[in-house]
Parts: sequence; structure tokens; C-alpha cells
Amino acid sequence: MSLSRKTLFLLVALIPCCALVSAWRRVEKAPLDFEVSPHTLGNLEEGERFEKTVTFANKSDSEIRVLGIETSCTCAAVNPSRFVVGPGESVQLTCDFRPQSLNSAEGSKKQVKYLFSAYCDSGTNPRSWVLEGTIRSLIRLQSKQIQFEGATVARNPRRVRLTVGAQVHSVALDFDESVLLASSKNRGGRNYELEVLPTVGLGPKLIGEKNVAEIRVIGLDQSGTEISVKSLLVEWEWKSPYSFSRRYLSFPNTKVGEVQKQTVSIIASDGSDFRVKGHATSSDWIEVEDCSVVNGTTTMTIATRAPNLGTNGGIVNAFLVARNQEISIRLPIMVRGIEGD
Repeated sequence: MSLSRKTLFLLVALIPCCALVSAWRRVEKAPLDFEVSPHTLGNLEEGERFEKTVTFANKSDSEIRVLGIETSCTCAAVNPSRFVVGPGESVQLTCDFRPQSLNSAEGSKKQVKYLFSAYCDSGTNPRSWVLEGTIRSLIRLQSKQIQFEGATVARNPRRVRLTVGAQVHSVALDFDESVLLASSKNRGGRNYELEVLPTVGLGPKLIGEKNVAEIRVIGLDQSGTEISVKSLLVEWEWKSPYSFSRRYLSFPNTKVGEVQKQTVSIIASDGSDFRVKGHATSSDWIEVEDCSVVNGTTTMTIATRAPNLGTNGGIVNAFLVARNQEISIRLPIMVRGIEGD
């Protein structure tokens, strides 16, 4: 056989192999056929978390192995982002959105499109799909939380501005009236103002502890249907307005066994009414001799004796009834005993 015939034979023999490799590559890199539905998200409210479940259906004859999914916006995510779908099978994906706030130029609504790109292990380019929706600005609160700090009694209300979108016809408030007073006022056009004031002495509030209550700001359309709800948290600490007129009583240079007396008043910084239900002392060398009301002022006469040499400390507790609650106030007592004559 001549060289030319051998070469020809070799070329002819390689043709089927090349065709097979070429066909295999075409099959391997053929676009994967899948479908994601639905394609619409509907209405999204700015700043509020929103979830949408979509179906990823494998329409091809091959297994689809998704290695990751990228989104066109950091405000969107997909779970799971890695999965395997067999031929003819489907998987449910949860798309999590937190739409960004609209700027003033965008008005009260904006059409948006989110692009999702699935990366597969087949060597093909990423396949993408789009979900469309409408971001609406229905209720925009100036703040989502307000605090009343350091006030003995919250007398001055706090105000929070809010704006509403064109779809909102009116605003309603839902809150626990036993712990809060709240009202909304229209300041013209789409501008409202909330006025909030914690009540004192009602409901589950505790003196000296932080109290938290929620106001639900509800946007209603013209038919009175609820179309948007935003939450406003209110925090405050009620420090008792009731106290003794002195921070402590001091009995210096008291001879051991000698009795000394001082009178102190009980006051209410907010002028509210109260009555003394009872009292107690921490030591037997302290005694409340008298507790009476004279000309509208509650006074307490406290007698002490020095039990020994040196400094001795004790407490007088007064139990008050005010604002439908029982309240305890404390008065520290200091007695310094010295030797008698």
C-alpha cells in the first residue's frame, strides 16, 4: 500500500470519530431548557420585606445542576441558590426582596425589574430570567422608634412626621390605649403628624423598668380597605414621681441609747394625689412615730437611737397607693453613735 493510500485510509477512519466528538460537544453545551414562573411580583412596598415563591422547572432531558444564582440588586436574594433538578422535575425557590426607598423624583411608585442569573455545571453560559414588580411608597415614617428618656413622667408628647402615597386616602392608628395616647393630624396634602404620649399608672407598666408599646400606622384607601401597615415602637421608662423631701436623714453624734427625731415630707413632683398605705423599717433602732397629712402635706416623724458606737445605716420604706398602683419609696437613715456622758 502506498503512502497516499495509507493517509487516505487514516483520514477516512478519523471522520466518524471527529463527527462523534463534535456531536457530543454540541449536546454537552446545548442550552439547558428550564422555565421560571410566575414572572410578576405584584406590588412591593419600599423598605418592607417581601417574599415570592417561584417554580424552577427543568424542561430538558438532562439533569440541571445549579451552582449559584446571582441577582441584579443587593436587595434581592434566592433560597436555595444551589440545587439539582432532574429531567422533567421542578424545585420551589423563595425570592426575598427588601425594595429600596424611592427618591423624591421617582414619586410614589416605580416599575422595577430584577434579573436572576443561574450558573450551571454544564459549561454553558449563565441562563437568566426576570421578575417584574411595582415599588410603592404608601406610608413613610420619619422614624420607626421613639424614646422617652429621663423623664419622671412623660408630660410632653413626641411627634413623628409621616408622608403617604397617592393611593392612601386616610390614616388610622391601632395601639393599646391603656399605656399610650396617640393621635394623627393631617398637616396638608400627604403630610401627617403623629403625637404620642405614654400614660402613667395604667396597664402593665412597671416603675423603673423599660416599657415598650407598638403603634400600628394603617393606610386606608377610599373604600376603607387596609392597604399598608407600618409599625412604630415607643419606649419609655417611668421613674416614680413620689419621693421623700430629703435624699437621706443623718443623725450625727448621737449618744448610744439616746433617741433623736426628725420630720420629713413625702412629695409628688407631678402634683398627683396619693395616700400612705403603710411603712416599715429595716432595723429595730429606727421607728416611724407619726405619719399624717397636715394642710395637704404628708409628713413622717422618724425616731432613731444609736445602737452602738460608730456609723449605722438603715432604711425606711413607705408604701403608697397612687394611680391605681402600689408604690414603694425608700429613705436611707444614717446614725453615728458616740459615747455618752
